[in-house]
Amino acid sequence: MQLPERNRGPADYLRVARDPATGAADLLELSGSPYSFVRLAVAGRADAALPALRRVWAAGEYDAWDRNTLLRALAGHPNADRALLLEVRDEAARLLVAGLHRPYAAVLALATRPELTDAEVRALTNLPGASRRLRAGILRALETRQPQ
Repeated sequence: MQLPERNRGPADYLRVARDPATGAADLLELSGSPYSFVRLAVAGRADAALPALRRVWAAGEYDAWDRNTLLRALAGHPNADRALLLEVRDEAARLLVAGLHRPYAAVLALATRPELTDAEVRALTNLPGASRRLRAGILRALETRQPQ
């Protein structure tokens, strides 16, 4: 990893996580960072591999804002597989039912994913935390998404 030998700080890890030259092995290592903002930077990288995404997801130590950011990043990530997308959907559903943090961006991103069936996404429209605008957005996304 391209970090100085001494005096490494959180900003150094974030810089490496955001650097386009950082390779898959380093992203995997950074996905286990104790700093949530570094893990979020890894999740935001389109070239982050599935093992790195799973490790970021498994860390589980996020405040409300970061949790929504992570859900959105994973829901739209090109390397997220069906199993991870289902976990993101389940977490978004839990937050909607609990009335917490409103993961609307993640839900709308999930609605565009062909890996999930219409029924799996449509079920989110019936949850108590789904606003009228969110329900309409989900239905619109389902109508326009491309099959896999």
